[in-house]
Amino acid sequence: MSIGVKVVERPIEQTSYVRATLTGMKHTLKHMLNPEKVTTQYPEQKESISKRWRGTHRMLTTEDGIQVTNSIFLEPEVYAALLEYVSRLKQRERVKEDIF
Repeated sequence: MSIGVKVVERPIEQTSYVRATLTGMKHTLKHMLNPEKVTTQYPEQKESISKRWRGTHRMLTTEDGIQVTNSIFLEPEVYAALLEYVSRLKQRERVKEDIF
C-alpha cells in the first residue's frame, strides 16, 4: 500500500517570501513610529494596577500534600471561599484514610 501525496497549486501571492517579508517590515515600522506607545522605564516608573486585577495565583503544597493557592492579594470573599474549599479537601482526605 502506497501513500498518495496531494500537490496543491497555490497562487504566487501566497508563496512569495518577499511579499511576506515586506508585510512584516511594514507592521514593524508602523509599531515603531506610533507615538502613543511608550516604553515604561520600570524601576523609576511603575504602572498602576487595574481595579479588576484580583491577584497572582501560584500553586503550593501543604505538609499534607494538598495543593493550595498562594492568594495573598485576593479579595476577602474569594480568600474565605478558598480556605473553606481547602478545609473540605482536608476533611475528605481524612475520611478516605479512615475508610481504607
